[in-house]
Amino acid sequence: MVLMLTNDEVASVLTMPACIEALDDIFREYAAGEAVRKPKTEVCVPDAIPGWLYRSSTMEGASRKYGTFAMRFHSNMVSRSADGTRLANYAVQPGTYLGLVFVFDIHNAELQAIMPDGVFQHMRTGASAGIAAKYLA
Repeated sequence: MVLMLTNDEVASVLTMPACIEALDDIFREYAAGEAVRKPKTEVCVPDAIPGWLYRSSTMEGASRKYGTFAMRFHSNMVSRSADGTRLANYAVQPGTYLGLVFVFDIHNAELQAIMPDGVFQHMRTGASAGIAAKYLA
């Protein structure tokens, strides 16, 4: 059975301490060659409106310890100024975003969960910074 989670459901179960612990484990796994990742990839298509483009991106990785492969997919419209500064970023209409995380079991390839990336992405970014600060201190 595939779990279909909302941002509110993710927020109700994912804590920063749990996220830090899991990422710390995975970073150690990666250093030992036991976890894998593919660098973020982007596809950009200029829109008919000057200064706008469609952008999709993916991030992928797998952990043997947790037995999972995850892929984050993000789809949005982006506007940049002449100097490259991002002016706007949205999906469908300003103020809305589209990012999804798909989680698979690496032992049988079963899709385990689909969730929006809103809460998850912010938590992952914060946890990564916390781990960096921990080891730099």
